Amino acid sequence: MKNIKLFLNRMKNNWRMKLVSFVIAIFLWNSVIVNQDPVVTRTADSIPVTLIGGEQLSAKGLAIANESSEYLQAVKVTVLMNRSQSKLFDPTDIQVNLDLNKITTTGEQTIKISAYTNEGVIEKVIPESVTVMVDERKNKFVSIDYEIEGNLPEGYFQGEINVEPTSVQVTGPSSIVDTVVKAKFTVDMTDKTTSLLLPKELDLVDKEGNVISSDTLVTSVDSAMFKMSILPRKEIQVLGENCISGADKLPAGYEVDKIEVFPKTVEVTGSAELLEGLTSLPSEVIDIAGKSEDVYTTIELLAPNGVTMLSAHTVSLIVRIKEVMEQAVFENLVVELRNIPQGYTVGDFEEIRDVEMVVPQNTISTLTVSHVKLYIDLSDLTEGEHELKIQCEVPEEFRATGIIIENDTAIVNMVANN
Repeated sequence: MKNIKLFLNRMKNNWRMKLVSFVIAIFLWNSVIVNQDPVVTRTADSIPVTLIGGEQLSAKGLAIANESSEYLQAVKVTVLMNRSQSKLFDPTDIQVNLDLNKITTTGEQTIKISAYTNEGVIEKVIPESVTVMVDERKNKFVSIDYEIEGNLPEGYFQGEINVEPTSVQVTGPSSIVDTVVKAKFTVDMTDKTTSLLLPKELDLVDKEGNVISSDTLVTSVDSAMFKMSILPRKEIQVLGENCISGADKLPAGYEVDKIEVFPKTVEVTGSAELLEGLTSLPSEVIDIAGKSEDVYTTIELLAPNGVTMLSAHTVSLIVRIKEVMEQAVFENLVVELRNIPQGYTVGDFEEIRDVEMVVPQNTISTLTVSHVKLYIDLSDLTEGEHELKIQCEVPEEFRATGIIIENDTAIVNMVANN
């Protein structure tokens, strides 16, 4: 018991020795660990795959027909390294490649995925390889088309359209290139009031009009420039009187009755400044001097500089020419009785009437009272009183119209002979 107490007392009093021993122990343990530096495993997920050898594959006339998403998926990589290295492990230092250089023929090909790193050794890549379908590489030119959606606002005109370029070269696996029939884009005209100059991205489409979305295809251009003029439009009246000359040189006794134009208006387009003051269009002029009959013809309209005709450039023109008419009045004309039926006589009858008419100016000077006859036709009448219409007779060469007889009926009493 006495010995134990002595030992404990020495331990309490010798603390400096104990501290030195502890430090030496830690140093010795650390030396063992550093000298061994065991190998550890580190794993990197979702490492992107870099495609190499694409230009060489194209030079061989080959192309991969799979979408890139099918074979360029991110991979998982396991790396072996010393524990001391692992403290500085950075997944972005790992390079993963898919090399196409070894592909020499078409068909299904399996390609190994390779990985590299400057820190440690690549232990495993998951997946180790990918399978692709290799096809012949093909070039093809297709036209660029466009579709118009919507309508311009009222009062605006869709002018000339220009698309540049008009075609595009499509390159890729022949099996997919062969399905492409054209490239297209769409332009919306809704609410457009000014001219357009737009770059439009192209979509490749098949014969059914379906868009082909494939990253296996490469185009010579990604977009086309669409240019279209949009201008205001306006209806302009065609004035017939501006289309003729010589109206004051018609033969004596003739005049222009009216001028008819078909269509009466035409539609034009141009800048707003030009259209604002435009109320009529000039045209070629038809000379009607010396004409005594209606004139039927077609005339060409002449658009001012900067104005474009949207409808017909010609209109039909009819110039109605008539004789100058004057009124003639004849007074106190005796009404004659004509065609008294056999076996009848007429009771006391004495009627006088005034008559007026319209006669061409060229004939009125020769028309006299002797040419104008008022009469009642008694054909087929029977005995008794009859109220009959008074008629007027004027020789045809006087071309009288609008004949008006004052009080144009009379009472006739038919009496049978005994």
